[in-house]
Amino acid sequence: MNKKFFLIPLTLLIIALTPQVLAENNDSVVVLETESGDIVIEFFFDDAPNHVDNFLKLSKDGVYDGTVFHRIISGFMIQGGDPFTAQAGVSPSKWGTGDPGYSIDSEFNDIVHERGIVSMARSNDPNSAGSQFFIVHQDSTFLDGQYTIFGRIITQESFETLDKIAGLETLPNDQAIKTSFAIVNKVTIKDRSEISSILDLKPPTRTNTQVMSTDPELYTNNYLGISFESPVGWLIQSPPKTDSDTPDLVVLGTQTPFSSPAITLNIDRTSGTTQTEMEKLQKRLSPLITQNVLTITSEDKTTIDGNPAYVLRAQGKFENQNDQVREVGFTTILFVDDNRVYTLQYTNNLSDYAKHIDTVDQVFKSFKLIHSGPSSSENSQVVTSNEEGGGCLIATAAFGSEMAPQ
Repeated sequence: MNKKFFLIPLTLLIIALTPQVLAENNDSVVVLETESGDIVIEFFFDDAPNHVDNFLKLSKDGVYDGTVFHRIISGFMIQGGDPFTAQAGVSPSKWGTGDPGYSIDSEFNDIVHERGIVSMARSNDPNSAGSQFFIVHQDSTFLDGQYTIFGRIITQESFETLDKIAGLETLPNDQAIKTSFAIVNKVTIKDRSEISSILDLKPPTRTNTQVMSTDPELYTNNYLGISFESPVGWLIQSPPKTDSDTPDLVVLGTQTPFSSPAITLNIDRTSGTTQTEMEKLQKRLSPLITQNVLTITSEDKTTIDGNPAYVLRAQGKFENQNDQVREVGFTTILFVDDNRVYTLQYTNNLSDYAKHIDTVDQVFKSFKLIHSGPSSSENSQVVTSNEEGGGCLIATAAFGSEMAPQ
């Protein structure tokens, strides 16, 4: 049984805005009217206030109306809340990839994932919850401390409806064969006093399980001779070095159509200084600036692990293979040490660029050279260009995104 179903696919999650807090009182409950019966949810305002506010906001705005519990695993959970499932013409193959257009930070707590608990789906990034949620069918304590619990169901009909939906016959991808019985027709916010059949439930069970840390984790690469604090949930890849513009390392945040944060590292041989490498970079970018493809927004100086470094910030327009134009923001840091030029670069959609600045700055500030990588004279495994220096800003920025300058 696939117990990772509640993860929203990494490439289609959006990280952007924080939902506006609703002025609902602690007696608010939400009623999900489904084809299989009603589900009434009460909330844990003290344990996950932002998630509760988010769920109430989405309910009030009608986002959940017409959605489908699109992943059903009997004995585990039912998952819903994807706006794509309510949109006509959207292929079921895309169900589970939708979101409200923003994400909220985690509020992991010590409540146990027992039967009837309502918890938030997310990607590998702990701060990537949006609209998708799941209701636990049978106790699933292995999830404790890793997903934000924000409510539970509270009526006998709710539990009966949960059992009915969890018992639906499903396809190999966990979607119900008869999706009509898994549809949420309407979602209504009510006062607790309006619900006459609330069960006399005990307070939610608490656990001693350690809550998942969202602090950065130290990453060390002995071959490249570097270390830094990597953001939790960001994926680190070492792509095949096919040419001088291919990064030696890529650190990817959650990728979506609207947000694609990435940090790349290029290491190349050089006989020059930071000043000469800076001049080479400026020379390579000059044609793009002349063609109005790229705009330099600022230039500055900093230090990386005690080394003087050049900082360049820019904006550019790129076009993908579908002729869609995307505005991209860049921060490039370049420095030289031991006959190597190191080029660190952060790129993202311009609309989401500023959101991750603090996270990226922490990576840059924590970047260290540990001098255990290949010597500067080694070239058997490193592809270099005819011109010394770091990889091209634009080519590196577009790595893996099928983007090209417009």
